[in-house]
Amino acid sequence: MIKENESEHTKFSVVIITRNSFDKEKTYLDGFNFKLITIASVEDLKPYTPNIIIIDYDSVSDLDEVTSEINEMPEALSISVILLTSNRVDTVLNIVLKYKFFSVLNSLTNATAIVSLNSANNQFVKSYEDRLKNNELNRLLSTNYLTLDTKNQFLEQTNKRLEKLISDDIKTTTLQLQKLSDSIERHLKDEYQYQLFKVHFEEVHPLFYKRLLEIDNSFSDSNLKLASFIKMGFSNSEISFFLNVSLAAVKKGIQRMKQKLKIPPQGSLREFIFKI
Repeated sequence: MIKENESEHTKFSVVIITRNSFDKEKTYLDGFNFKLITIASVEDLKPYTPNIIIIDYDSVSDLDEVTSEINEMPEALSISVILLTSNRVDTVLNIVLKYKFFSVLNSLTNATAIVSLNSANNQFVKSYEDRLKNNELNRLLSTNYLTLDTKNQFLEQTNKRLEKLISDDIKTTTLQLQKLSDSIERHLKDEYQYQLFKVHFEEVHPLFYKRLLEIDNSFSDSNLKLASFIKMGFSNSEISFFLNVSLAAVKKGIQRMKQKLKIPPQGSLREFIFKI
């Protein structure tokens, strides 16, 4: 979604594939917070991340090619495509059904167009949010799988060592068992799991840690871990459960982090972190 500077309302990006001029339409749609961008081909879409794509049927020579190129875009499932034509709706109905266009319009400067664009934009936002949610859930599942897989490997290795100890001389068993106990204790500490979590978290929020450390480079792993769970939207109680610490410890960590980030007492750490 395209955003103007903070003093203005959010402008929703609408790209129209056409060889015609749409200056009047741009002005009209701007009044309803839609930023109309004209391009000559799908290839010209690369610099933009539109909420809606409009195909000017009257100026596109090969509709099959255009729709095929749009469908190959990674974000195609989220973007609504509208057909603009001077033809009557009933004459292009088969085309609309064939290509599964969101709607068909004969003008961009009337109430029908605004209603259709708003509906298409709402669908885009919902689809985009659902896709993000699914991606994060998939990452969480993959992280859990990797963690379990690592633990399984460790348990298999431990089992082999135990079997060997059983067959060894009894005099060496006590020492070997102590070493094995120390190994298990080291493994059960959460450092490895956190590093694994950190890798996947940075795939979803690639600049988050970097930006935090730019503000204060003294952030420890425990600080970053707490900030990560806040960024993911977990409540204090949920963070307490995941980190296996008391609720009071979580609240104390939040207060310390606010001091590090120079957030006033009445300010919100969550709001600050969500904006990073």
